[in-house]
Amino acid sequence: MGVTPNAPEAPDHTPARFLLELARDLHEAGTPGHRLEEAMGAIAGRLGMEAEIFSTPTSIFAAIGPLGEQRTYMLRVEPGEPDLERLTRVQDVISRVASGTLTPAQGLSALDEIPSPSNRYGRTATLAAFGVVSAGSAVFFGGSLGDLFAALITGLIVGAATIFASANRELRRVIETIAAALAAVAALVLERYAAPALIEMGAEWASVDAFRVTLSGLIGLLPGLTLTLAMNELANGQLVSGTGRLTHALMVLLSVGFGVALGRSLAPALPEVIFEASALPLWALPIGLALTPIAVTVFFRGRPRDLPLIVVTSVAGFYAARAGAAWIGPALGASVGAFVVGAIANVSSRVLRQPSAIAAIPALLLLVPGSLGYRSVEALLGEDATAGVQGLFTTLLVGASLVAGLLLSNIAVPLDRVVPEDVKTG
Repeated sequence: MGVTPNAPEAPDHTPARFLLELARDLHEAGTPGHRLEEAMGAIAGRLGMEAEIFSTPTSIFAAIGPLGEQRTYMLRVEPGEPDLERLTRVQDVISRVASGTLTPAQGLSALDEIPSPSNRYGRTATLAAFGVVSAGSAVFFGGSLGDLFAALITGLIVGAATIFASANRELRRVIETIAAALAAVAALVLERYAAPALIEMGAEWASVDAFRVTLSGLIGLLPGLTLTLAMNELANGQLVSGTGRLTHALMVLLSVGFGVALGRSLAPALPEVIFEASALPLWALPIGLALTPIAVTVFFRGRPRDLPLIVVTSVAGFYAARAGAAWIGPALGASVGAFVVGAIANVSSRVLRQPSAIAAIPALLLLVPGSLGYRSVEALLGEDATAGVQGLFTTLLVGASLVAGLLLSNIAVPLDRVVPEDVKTG
């Protein structure tokens, strides 16, 4: 009786599946391309795999296996907004798999249990965050008390439109234009109807500047953070990903500018008013600095337990940027704020064993040049080419200044490792 030879064992693709799902989760949590590729390379090495990873804002390519025997995979993804809680939980899975606490199969199950996106905050909290961030921006832009309340209302309108559009794929593609038009109309109505009525009733603080209110109301949609991340990727050699992200930021700016121009086309039908701006109360700035980082944490779905760290980092970065602006000018002074933010974020990452992005991303939103980009697009739409080009150059210069500060902070306080160094290779 003949002996049947043993059939070859089927290869185990679980480690590769884990690697791919990990890449998808990191991308959807807003991880920049260079950090994603670093993480994938590190975890692949810990699993005894050879892998080449290539990340772009809309796709991830992975070639797994030794050269000449590679299996190539492609994932189609959409550019992800920062999701801080999800990023923290994914980081925990990475560390546990790298240390051997979890197998790749168990790691896959753990990733499946992480909600996408994180659902800690509901629509009401998100809507309130839009209003608070807009009101805080009016404070930072030097507005009046009337601007603060008008920006709060405008931010709520923009937030409601954004939340409503989130359930419709086609509507999401034009939400920047629609929200910008709504913000421009709301700011004009508040400036030319609501403010005069309140002033006649004795509320002299109610003067409103429609431009400042429009800008503040749209601050949650302006792509200043995207622009900064794009320049960070370019500085780290991620040319394809950085260029794609930069192009996306410019398209969002143009969409916002077009929407504002569309909304302001109603201006001739509204009466002209001239106000003498009222001074902002002294209490407005510290309250704005305390509340805005909390609202930004809701935007980026951070954990409540991280709020003290986020507020401290944001306040320190804000005042460092102001000191830098007084020292070496507004454009280059932003690098001082970014350096402080990066240093605090990296120290907290090492102490708390969590991604540095938890502290850095919300704090950077107070420093990013989104408002400068909007002003430059508005100048171009107003046929002031000189001011528009100068504004775009200044926007890029501030973005480069922020990236320089972050890179210098990584030298002063080396980055947290995606896979901890104290985990031994198997």
